[in-house]
Amino acid sequence: MPKVFVSGRLVTHPDSLARVLDLLAELIEHVCAHEPGTEQYVVSQNVAQPHELWLHEVYTDHDAFVAHGHHPTVRALSGQINALLAEIQLARTLTVLAKPDSLREP
Repeated sequence: MPKVFVSGRLVTHPDSLARVLDLLAELIEHVCAHEPGTEQYVVSQNVAQPHELWLHEVYTDHDAFVAHGHHPTVRALSGQINALLAEIQLARTLTVLAKPDSLREP
């Protein structure tokens, strides 16, 4: 099964950046502790526009992606985060081409 990748751009309201970052840190902590099918969960902040965040997620397969989205903790935290955003753009993709070494199991 191909890996699932999620990339996203999140833009916070100016007064909600700190709270969004706190909630994302809590979400990442949950993912690391409870989701073995999540290989990467990275949040990056645009240096020039600090209210713009970039989300990068990698899941071992579609089942891991679905399990992540259905977990009650993820749903609750995501709901709180989404309520604080001015804009959200997400794209889910599957691996179609990759260097063979990048797909090897650890």
